[in-house]
Parts: sequence; structure tokens; C-alpha cells
Amino acid sequence: MFLFSFFQIFKVTTTSNMETLHIWDTEYSADSVEWCPVTQYQNIFVCGTYQLAENKLSEIENDESNISANHETSGDTATSKSHNRLGRLYLFAIDSSKGLNLLQSLEMPAILDTKWCHCEINGKILLAVANAVGDVELYELCTGRDNASEWHSCKLDLLCKHSIIQDVSSETLALSLDWSTARNKIGDAGRDPAITVSDSTGHISVLKLTDFSLEKTQYWKAHEFEAWITAFDYWNPSLVYTGGDDCRFHVYDLRAGTQHPMSTSRVHEAGVTSLHSNAVLENILASGRYSFSHLGGGGGGGGGGGTTMRTMTTTCKVLASLEKNFFPSSYDENLRIWDTRHMKRPQFHTSLKGGVWRLKWDPHRWQHLVAACMHGGFCVVDCNDNTNPPVIVATYGEHQSLAYGSDWCHLISDEVPRFVHNGSLEGNDTTILATCSFYDHKLCVSAINKLSLQ
Repeated sequence: MFLFSFFQIFKVTTTSNMETLHIWDTEYSADSVEWCPVTQYQNIFVCGTYQLAENKLSEIENDESNISANHETSGDTATSKSHNRLGRLYLFAIDSSKGLNLLQSLEMPAILDTKWCHCEINGKILLAVANAVGDVELYELCTGRDNASEWHSCKLDLLCKHSIIQDVSSETLALSLDWSTARNKIGDAGRDPAITVSDSTGHISVLKLTDFSLEKTQYWKAHEFEAWITAFDYWNPSLVYTGGDDCRFHVYDLRAGTQHPMSTSRVHEAGVTSLHSNAVLENILASGRYSFSHLGGGGGGGGGGGTTMRTMTTTCKVLASLEKNFFPSSYDENLRIWDTRHMKRPQFHTSLKGGVWRLKWDPHRWQHLVAACMHGGFCVVDCNDNTNPPVIVATYGEHQSLAYGSDWCHLISDEVPRFVHNGSLEGNDTTILATCSFYDHKLCVSAINKLSLQ
């Protein structure tokens, strides 16, 4: 186990009402960041990356006309192309004296999503990773529990992995995932933990965790094109939400079967890319959307035109061609707040000035959202007033490229000074966030005073 001690503490800068504490060059394009939710290790987080090999984009551009004409590719070709998507998973910790510390770096296929289990399972802290070869990998955070406060020796060990691919001749990327365990963390005894996974063929997989192995219990076609996002209803994990590039937002009840959705929203003007259930406020769901209408074969509006070509090119173009400032002409910048008892239309909507790729409820009061808005940067939204639309209360402009990953640190305010060396923060009611962006491969750790959120 190598401990990479990079003790650089960057000069604090202010971007709007958020302060940058640390900046890190991830080398590969960064698209996912997640803080550990388990007490005693809440200063630890991971960052996932997605890097297209240098010849990949030119391959797509040169071969796109051939793919469109032939409407088929061999399994061998699909497999070799998948191997050109490289990933690296970083494990970090923040510390008041040593700054931002890189604890571990793991090479793997390109990463599209990462999620910690909200609570320990039989004494294990678990991280799930969705990757570009259609695998869900499950890691354990090994902590050296003889000294539970000692984070320096923490590392990730692979427990198991499960392929969600049904058709081996078709290229499938695991695009997003979510655990069913959020209510477990706050004291509601839950059922066996499960993971819902969306993929680039429009399918959803539900994986059950048993004896630290993953078993696929349900699998169905939910969307015509890419299923960009899936999420559990944390109050009722039998309900699974899905969003796709066909502009559909579905609700499925696993107890009733998945042949047809329980409800479908068709009010969306663009592909649905973000969903997050609120674990404290029952019946509240946040959603965000983005359109990729130029990314091959008429996506983002349910249009036709070569589904095979889309399978081979659209998903990687979303994460690769956009890094060349390839922005679609139509997009929906709205955050929508839903009352899940009335799914015909959202309760509120607010423009966030950029396509909404990820939304995360704050883990303290569950009344604010941090949003990764792609070309619109990052912002924090106050959803506390249930009689008026959400309001942007903080923005963050440190990144110069597509905003893809963002998350809240679970440390409570009293604990923050132990891990952040900054005189201006000490004694203040402060929350820590992490954000990452794609083309500039930049990871940032920042702070916001909770007074700014009121």
C-alpha cells in the first residue's frame, strides 16, 4: 500500500460565495466525485475519470459514415473499442495539516458513475463503480480498524464485479447507479441492499447484494435510446425511477413487474440525465435534463436514424466530443422538483443556466441541491420553501470545462476545522463540497458558509 502524500495546500480563492480549498489535476477527464458517508471516514472521497484514447475520437469521426451505412459492427470491434476507454479511480482524504492527500490510484476501464453505500453492510464500507465495459464493480474501503480514526492507511479492495451485459455482441456501457440504502443510514431498518443500474442500450438492471456478491434480479428495456439515469425511491425501494435520451421519465414498481412503467412523464424537452430521491422529506424527488440532439442519429428528442450507430458512437461522443466544445443546439436547463404522489407534472422548476448532469441533495438537512450543470458550471440551489420555486444561492466558476461531478461532504460543521486548515473557516458554520470537470481534468474541493445558503 503506497501512501502518496501530496501536501499542497492551495491559496484560498473566492468564486462567488464559495471558497476553493484544493485543486488537483486528474490527468484523465473527471466525471464523478463521491464523499464517503460513513462516520469516522467522512473526510475521504473518490474521483472517477473517463479518458478516450487519443485515436478514439478520430476513429469515430472517420468511421461514422461507414457505421451509418452498414448499421452493424462485430462483437470483436465493439470489444476493442471499449478497451480504448480508459479510467482511473482516485481515493483522496482531506486533512487540516496535510491538505489534500492521494491515498490510492487504481487503473480500470473508463468510469461513468460511482456511489458509496449509505451505511455499512456487515461492518464493511462499500463503493460501487459503473464502467464502460458494462461492469458494476464493488469495492471495500479497508480501514485498519485497530485505529478507526487513522485514515492514512485506507485503501480500496475489489470485492466482486457483475456484468450487466445481456447481448455480448452489443457494446454496453453502465451509465449510472444508485443504492437503495439511504433510509437505512438515518435509522430506518431496511431490506437487503440493492443497486439499480442504467446502461447505454436503454436497459435497467437491479442487482441484489448477497454475501458480498451481486446477483441480477430484474432486467428490462426502459428506454428507446440511452438510459442516462436511474434512482431508487428511498422511502419505498420497490419504486425505481429511470430517465433516458428519449425524453421519458418512468416510474417502475418492482413488485408489479417491469413490463410497463407505473407512470410516465412526457413533459420533458430533453434527455433526462439526473434523478435523486430525498431521504428525509418524503415524496420529494429532484430531476434534471440535457439534450444530445446532435450526438448521432437524432437523440435527445426520440428521433430515429441508426440505433446501431448510436450504440457505437453516441455515448462516447457525449463524454468525448463535448470536450471539443461540441454543444447541442437544444437543451433543457431546468431543475424540476416533483411530488411523487402527483407525477403528472412537476411541483416547481427553475432554470440552472446549463444542462443538468448531476443533482445531489445535501446530506445534512436535505433541503439544498448541488448541481453539475455541464457548460453552466456548478451551483447550489435552495429548495427549502415548499411554496415557491427553488432559488440559486451559490455558484462556482473555478472550472473551465464541462461540469460533470459534484457532491457534498458528510462532515458536520463542528468537524470541519479538524480537516480544513483555513483560518477564515474556523468557527463558522461551513459545508465542504467537491466538484470535477471534464476537458480541463480538474478536481476542486471548496467550502461554503451555511449563512450563504439561507
